[in-house]
Amino acid sequence: MFVLSMFSLAGYGAVALSNVKIKQRYPWNGKVDISFNLASTRSNNAIRVSAIDTSTGKSFNVSTLYDENGNAIVAPIKMSPGTCRIVWDADTDVQSGYSTDSLAVTVTAGKFYDYPLYCVVDISGGPTAANYPITYLDAVPEGGWTDEYKTDKIVLRLIYPGVFVQGPNAIGWMADGSYRTVTLTKPFYMAIFEITQGQWKNIMGSYEPVGSTVLPVGDLYPQKVWLNDVRGKNANLSWPTSRVVDSGSFLYNLRIKTNMGGFEVPTEAQWEYACRAGSVDNTIYWKEYPMRFDEIIPTTVGAEAPNAWGLYDMLGNVAEWTVDKCATSYGSDPVIDPLGPSHVEGIGSGMEDRLGIIMRCLRGRKGDTSGGGFAAHFRSMWYDSPDSSIAELAAGVRVILQLEN
Repeated sequence: MFVLSMFSLAGYGAVALSNVKIKQRYPWNGKVDISFNLASTRSNNAIRVSAIDTSTGKSFNVSTLYDENGNAIVAPIKMSPGTCRIVWDADTDVQSGYSTDSLAVTVTAGKFYDYPLYCVVDISGGPTAANYPITYLDAVPEGGWTDEYKTDKIVLRLIYPGVFVQGPNAIGWMADGSYRTVTLTKPFYMAIFEITQGQWKNIMGSYEPVGSTVLPVGDLYPQKVWLNDVRGKNANLSWPTSRVVDSGSFLYNLRIKTNMGGFEVPTEAQWEYACRAGSVDNTIYWKEYPMRFDEIIPTTVGAEAPNAWGLYDMLGNVAEWTVDKCATSYGSDPVIDPLGPSHVEGIGSGMEDRLGIIMRCLRGRKGDTSGGGFAAHFRSMWYDSPDSSIAELAAGVRVILQLEN
């Protein structure tokens, strides 16, 4: 007998799901019946159905859908409040090679589907500007993301909520760590490029190189920073109980001048979800970067093709900070919107207080020195301090704009 795992995301402001039921037909004929109650103040509501094989981390394209009368439903799905019923033809979309024992189906609803695909922050006014205007785009502009979008503007791409398998089980290489099923219930915009030196100067007033001396200098190269420079040391110590950032920090200036308090550094879960881009097939990247002092010499941002969600350099180039405090293991229990532990894990007793710093997780670091490999699940733990023994290994960062619904 087949068993489908069932997830539903609800509570998106004016839109909410309840009484979600996901059942396979008996006897099994490849069809899945989905029903739910939809409460909303709006007459037309966007609905999304997605599926993932939790044993491999592979996402499936859920596109062959019908209403209860057998009429084809074409995305984007729009439904009125009340009791809703959908039939998914899993055999058509997934075809062979799957088991419903590990198939997780997700139903999401929310006005976030109405958001434009790209959010653009104009920081060309520099550090003395009174504000940074925000505009929105539905597609990549004609001519692509030119240099102005890497220096005088910050471009963020909409990332829809969903379910994925976090950790190394999704691939065979380096598959010796823990993994878990993660549900992200809130949409967010993520910067398509790592923050560059040009962007840093526009917001902070100057380029002050930190850490390694191997980083090339130039407006199109990634800015290497300590997380304390991005959020502030006091703010880092209070995460995740508080999202406040220190006055004068990079995020503080960005929040104040856009009047958008949702700007943040991504969590580990958000970072890996965006890096995988709904697939396990594009999460290994091989590139032989030039090396010096056992560290890669980065290239300009966006020099190579983006991932499936239009994000550049998620694998390769500089390592990137995430906001979570360090945990040596994820554990195996399913989680929803994880923020990481409240206290640093994996360092000696008393060391946190004595050093006055916290340890952070880096993502996308160089794999093994012989292969030059990068993978979505790679994670390393370092002290976030220029006084530590790894001072020359400061990482880069990209920002997100958290959306509530």
